[in-house]
Amino acid sequence: MEKDFRERITEYFSYSDEERKQLITELSQFYFEKNVSTKNIDEFELTIDQLIFFLEMEWKFSIKSESYNRAEIYSKLSKIFYNIKESTLNQTEDGL
Repeated sequence: MEKDFRERITEYFSYSDEERKQLITELSQFYFEKNVSTKNIDEFELTIDQLIFFLEMEWKFSIKSESYNRAEIYSKLSKIFYNIKESTLNQTEDGL
């Protein structure tokens, strides 16, 4: 599965807008399932923060290595997970 993603990431800029959105959606699901705990709110916050940090570091590395396809993908993913974190924490606060 990860090999499939690597190949698709490499070809990112050759895809149509719809195919790019699909790849980002699939990567978001993959990273969420693999890295984010939903056992409780504390574990959720810790694991999603770690994931966001990882994605931001990958983005910085991609920029330095001039891998702009990866940089764009990691930038989008970090924003998605930041928004997921914020909306989840806001919902949790509203529910208290």
